[in-house]
Amino acid sequence: MALEFYANARFSGRRYGSYVRGKDVDFSPQAINDLLNLVPLEKCDVRRRRETCESWDDETWDEVKSLLCVEGAQWQGSRRMLLKSDFKPVVKAWASFVVQTLEGTSCSSDIPLVRVHTIAAIMDGGPINVGELIANNIADFAPGNKKVIPHMSLINWLCEEAEWQLRRKQALSLSHISPRLSRSLCREKEAASQVPMHLFIP
Repeated sequence: MALEFYANARFSGRRYGSYVRGKDVDFSPQAINDLLNLVPLEKCDVRRRRETCESWDDETWDEVKSLLCVEGAQWQGSRRMLLKSDFKPVVKAWASFVVQTLEGTSCSSDIPLVRVHTIAAIMDGGPINVGELIANNIADFAPGNKKVIPHMSLINWLCEEAEWQLRRKQALSLSHISPRLSRSLCREKEAASQVPMHLFIP
């Protein structure tokens, strides 16, 4: 289902929407938080870092590097990424968790700046909107121009949830059928079951 999900997400016309087997699948931050039973946070430290880093001074960049890396580590490509091999032991563990669970990437040895912000927010203990991170990561991979396909299990879960929601709506709609109409439908079904079998033989 996840492969069909990604294939259809490219053409859905929505950032957080796809179709699987004719069913609408919502992978918005709210939908993912609801699925994981997480309370969405209005403030997200990851988002704050990404939106404000353009105005950071050298001291702030050095603080981020010192928080995550061992002594002597350097920014790669004019502060575009850090090497995972330069991370402190605990930070390495969190980096693996981020790229395997929250924000998939095609390369786990070089940590791009967007992932650096996520890891730094975790190490600082800042508030994080998990659904927002996952939803945006899925949307970034939806165009199909990357080598990996992240969040396969979660997407299958979302598809199953969409199937359940559809069946629930159908059940609710049937519950509003009047008794008179219900009896009429039952009579029609019973009459159809009594049609001689030879009528169906060509």
